[in-house]
Amino acid sequence: MSIQGSQVLRFGLITLNSFWLDTATAGLALASVLTLTVNTSAACTSLADLENGLISVERILEYTNVESEAAPIIPGRDTTRRLD
Repeated sequence: MSIQGSQVLRFGLITLNSFWLDTATAGLALASVLTLTVNTSAACTSLADLENGLISVERILEYTNVESEAAPIIPGRDTTRRLD
């Protein structure tokens, strides 16, 4: 994210430099780009957390409907005997 912000800043400063670049304008551009970078990073993190939360609920719903692979008690088998 910070690489994208620095590229936007570089493009903006080059564009502004071709006209008239004031120090206040450069400071405003720098502050705006840094704010944009932080907000974009926070939005990506929030969306990733939301997706992880939704996937976990989806998995729980899916696992509650899974049929067991084998019966817990096999008919005709003595399950009280221990294997040593």
